[in-house]
This record gives sequence, structure tokens and C-alpha cells, in this order.
Amino acid sequence: MRSAILLPAFLLCLTPLACREGERTFRDSGVDFDLGFEADAEEPIDLGTPPADLGTPFDSTVINPTDGATDAGVPADGGLADQGVVGLDGGTGLEPGPGDLVFVEIQGNPQGTADTDAEYLELLNVSGRMLDLEGCRLTHRLWAGGTAPVDSVGNHRINSSVPVAPGARVLLARSAGGYFGGATRGYVYGGFEFSNGGSDQNRIRLMTPGWDGVEPPDPSAVVDEVISPAATFDNPLRGRAWQLDPIQVPNPNASNNDLPTAWCHAADNAGLAYWQNNWGTPGQPNTCN
Repeated sequence: MRSAILLPAFLLCLTPLACREGERTFRDSGVDFDLGFEADAEEPIDLGTPPADLGTPFDSTVINPTDGATDAGVPADGGLADQGVVGLDGGTGLEPGPGDLVFVEIQGNPQGTADTDAEYLELLNVSGRMLDLEGCRLTHRLWAGGTAPVDSVGNHRINSSVPVAPGARVLLARSAGGYFGGATRGYVYGGFEFSNGGSDQNRIRLMTPGWDGVEPPDPSAVVDEVISPAATFDNPLRGRAWQLDPIQVPNPNASNNDLPTAWCHAADNAGLAYWQNNWGTPGQPNTCN
């Protein structure tokens, strides 16, 4: 007679297929396995001696796809702007509220490549707390001023963890290409580009994760807003980043950076050329003419 081979019970539970007992569903990396059968629960199973340490449990978060960006942790814009893809870090700070971050630099009309390659936004964390931008939305609207309607151009949901330490800057770049002078990109966004000429003003906002999409938004949903005057990025100012005046930066807030007089253009000199004929200080303290 052939002898039956008895395996220790813990070896039977090393895979999800052997780990369903009664009506309980065990989770492996966040996936429910419905096996369609029940284990025989008439006799209690002797689990025996606990197995050796099998190592750290698998992290079941979903990793954003990339296109080979060299900056670690920077998700490429692969058309997932509004699909709610979860970031690798899974959240490392608090959700920002009104005034917690302020815009301090905008490149709205780069030279030498398409706007969709090299535009960028830079934010400064003035909250005194660790923040995470995941779930926030960047919105862009055009406005002729006065009582003219505000036209929506586009918006982008930040779909991965973007931690920003107290007092730190975060660079939100339009692409994962090498157009930013070696500055570390915190995130790659899509969905809109700035108006460069004509009479339209650019209105850029960072919205809280809880924003319901209603316009005009409740003030409690706006982290910060900046309105650039018409032709801010047009010739002969093309390539010169628009920066919050360094005088304002030591104590910036969501009110004083609303005033166009609080902003200036980076000087078009060789010392401030971060990439080809583009001037600014992405990732660095601001400087003006």
C-alpha cells in the first residue's frame, strides 16, 4: 500500500489557494480570491509549529507607470491624469488647506521646445507641516478681466503621493524630459498649457482634494490662486520665468502672491539660463532683474 504523505499545515497556507477556511476570504496584495469551495470545518486543523519568518509582507500599493524619467519617484504623464492611480508612497503627509502652499514661480512660455515639454509650476510649503499633494487638482482658466466670463481650459488631478516638507519647494513639471536644468521634479502633470498672447489672463489654482468641481469654488477649496496679466509670457518675455519677488518669499502667503506687482521676470542673463535660452530658478531661491 502506498503511504500518504502528510505536509505541515503551515506549508498548505503559503499560497492564497490553500488559505480559505469556512467563509473567510484572505487577502493577497489587496486582491480577494473567491475560490468557490469551502474547507472541511468539521475537524479543527492543527497548525503545528509556526513557520520561520517569511520576510516583510508585500506592499500592495499600485505603482504609477513611468517612461524612463531619471528623477526618482516622478510619474510620467501616461494619460492617467484622471484615473485615480495610487502612488507608491501611499500618502506621507497631511492634505493641504487654504494658504498652506503658494505659487512662487511659473514658466509659461519656454523656448527651444514645445510648451507641453517644458512649462512648469513651483509651489512653496508655508504651512509649517508636512503636506502631500495627492488628490489635489491643478486648474487653468482664461479670463479677460472685469465682468467677462472665466473660461475653463483644463485641469489635472495629482494622482500619486507628492510629499512637501515644511519650507520646501516642489516643482510640478509639464513633462519628464530634461528641460529643467537638473532640478528635481516632484511631479509631472498634464491637461493644459498657458496662454501666451492676446488679452487673456491666466488663472492657475491648486484645489484641495475635497473640491467638488463647482465654479466659482468655495474659498475653503482653494489652496492658492495666481492670475498672470495678459502677455505675461509673450515676446519679448518668452523664456523668462515669472517669479514671486524675493522680497515676498521670506514670508509669502496666499494673498500677497495674488498681486501682479509682487511678481517679476527672471533676468535674461547667462547666469540664470537653466536650459538653453530659458531663464529662471526651478528648485532654487527666486531672483529678479
